[in-house]
Amino acid sequence: MPETALLALAHNVAVLVAMGLAFHALPDDWLLRRTRPREAALGLLAGAMGAILMLAPWQYVPGIFFDARSVLLAITGLYFGPLAAAVAAAVTASLRLWQGGPAALTGVLVIAVSAAAGVLWRRLRRRPAGPIPGLELWGFGLAVHAAMLALMFTLPPARATAVVAQIAFPVLGVFPLATALMGTLLEAWIRRARTAEALRLSEERLRLALAASHQGSFDIDLATGEATVSDEYARMLGYEPEGFRDSHRQWIERMHPEDREAALAKFDDLMAGRIAEYRGEFRLRSRAGEWLWILSVGRIVARDSEGRPTRVTGTHTDITARREAEEKLREAQAEASRLLENSDASRLALLSVVEDLRAAEDRLGRSESFYRGLFENMHEGFAFCRMLREAGRAPDFTYLRVNEAFGRMLGLAGAEGRRAGEAILDLRDANPQLVAACERVVDTGVPESLEAHVGRLDRWFLVSVYRPERDHFVAAFVDITERKRAELEVNRQLAELRRWYEATLDREDRLLGLKAEVNELRRRLGEPPRYASAEPSAGRARLDGEKAA
Repeated sequence: MPETALLALAHNVAVLVAMGLAFHALPDDWLLRRTRPREAALGLLAGAMGAILMLAPWQYVPGIFFDARSVLLAITGLYFGPLAAAVAAAVTASLRLWQGGPAALTGVLVIAVSAAAGVLWRRLRRRPAGPIPGLELWGFGLAVHAAMLALMFTLPPARATAVVAQIAFPVLGVFPLATALMGTLLEAWIRRARTAEALRLSEERLRLALAASHQGSFDIDLATGEATVSDEYARMLGYEPEGFRDSHRQWIERMHPEDREAALAKFDDLMAGRIAEYRGEFRLRSRAGEWLWILSVGRIVARDSEGRPTRVTGTHTDITARREAEEKLREAQAEASRLLENSDASRLALLSVVEDLRAAEDRLGRSESFYRGLFENMHEGFAFCRMLREAGRAPDFTYLRVNEAFGRMLGLAGAEGRRAGEAILDLRDANPQLVAACERVVDTGVPESLEAHVGRLDRWFLVSVYRPERDHFVAAFVDITERKRAELEVNRQLAELRRWYEATLDREDRLLGLKAEVNELRRRLGEPPRYASAEPSAGRARLDGEKAA
């Protein structure tokens, strides 16, 4: 008899393990973030599995039978919580009462105690959120089924003694091991779900960082030429991400003809191993037909067994605004050169101003080069924050996650987990305009970029704000202090240039007037004019020439 019971119960456990794969098929969210409806659904699933086990039990005598429902109910309470355990217990208890027999009440008590034991063990664990080792699961199963054997004494005494004597060894030999096995499987599935969730969150943070810095990523399969690109890459070119496809050939076709030769030569150098990193600037045609300046950075990330490149991964950054600013600076320099040629008398002053302009341009170029390198290598300051609005208090926000660059730029090392009002530098007071922009982005979901001056630091920042989810925002900080100072210096020197030019013209007009007066006095004395350039025809011609210039 014990051997028969052992084999029958082992078969019942095998059916349970096979049905347990249903938990593995559930979405990861069901195992990690259970809501009340999900717990109820898990309880119904466990109840249905328990009913199937009860329909194929090992029968001791008519009306008294055993199956692995106690294992299932204990595991349900331990991993899925009280609501799931209660629903599963209600389903299996209803079926047991319907089946009837002399042990119906005992069966219902076993169901209730098994489910309750799982819930109680879950609450009494020292580390309720940590993984449960296999030895603890076996001990838990031993305790549950020792209690189940004790409940056999709710049968008539003679019958209870005979039942316990027959089934104690099979039950305590099979069911604790089955409990450990089911728990270990669930632990593995939950661990896999957590790993997948962590990977998803990591990819989401990278996507948010790229979106906040207006960068798009690409991954080219060199064997096929097909490219996998990020959503921001497609949007940068004016396409919807859902229907956008790209390849190495399309990238070449989209490139401006004047930039194609240099870009492809540098790409060939990367493939040949002459350079370790591809870095180039070129124009790409957008969907609307406009030319966008792109900074492309890429590296070889995979090779075949013979060392030939198979994959290239990198980023594209839209630098059109920067190139337009450089063009405006060149136009300003050309304007300065034109003004220099208009007056010989102010040439030395203009040369001095031009030299200052060139020095300012060099400083601006070095500053932009530095911050462009910082930007390309993801050294911007990033802050992921949650907006707080409490009745009767001014809006505040909490730093959920910041990087080292953010702390270094704003002197906010260790700001994670703290409110803005508790930090060393309270941005609400330091720059209300920036905080107002963050509030608008949180309310509307429309990204904003602005230049913010933090007076306490005397620094300028280019800030891009993006809302990744409700009541949250990401702010990307780029220090543009040197560029702003250079721009102010350029504007000051251009104003000085125009002042010199106007002063020179005014002085020459006064001199011309004095010469005309001398000529008039000489005419009155009967003498010929001394200054031919002050005669009306010559003066008018000179004035007309200056106006035309």
